[in-house]
Amino acid sequence: LSDTIEELLDTARLRRILEMEPSTPDGDQNLELKTGKIEFRGVSFSFPGSDRLIINDLSFVLELSSTVAFVGRSGAGKSTIYNPLMRNLVPPRIQFSSMTRISRQSRKTRGLYEHIVMMPQITYMFDRMAAHNVKYGNLDATEQEMHEACRKAGIYETIEAREDGYETLLGDNGLPTFLLYCGSTGLNTTA
Repeated sequence: LSDTIEELLDTARLRRILEMEPSTPDGDQNLELKTGKIEFRGVSFSFPGSDRLIINDLSFVLELSSTVAFVGRSGAGKSTIYNPLMRNLVPPRIQFSSMTRISRQSRKTRGLYEHIVMMPQITYMFDRMAAHNVKYGNLDATEQEMHEACRKAGIYETIEAREDGYETLLGDNGLPTFLLYCGSTGLNTTA
């Protein structure tokens, strides 16, 4: 009985979170990058109430279709660089430039998620089949699109070699070591 009550409380808390208005309002225009770049120019950031700059006068350019890795010690500001890209934090001096000419504030967050992907240092597998884990970002993806994503991520052959293929159960109650041992958990996340 106590487990049921705790689950109901957790559900109520989750519902309150899901019903919250985002602190950064969503825009109304899709971001469709075919050409262009994202440019950070002179970006500085400190958390509210702190004089310590996490990022100080940072400038760089991300070219379209490039792969970029931010590497550094814990607390160096890697996530702080990522957050403005996804509109979680928006330093006032950040410059986004692209051929789309859509301002940062008017872009739909979903459009950003379609073009910018963060792969955390620790990857997670849902306690579901490999197909569900791969299609997590786009549950409406066709089988062909799923296979193409796996080819691009370099895990197509690994999944196909399994007896159950895309129906292989992953996660804590499935086969958590299947992709881990072949060094592909991050690649599955990428797909």
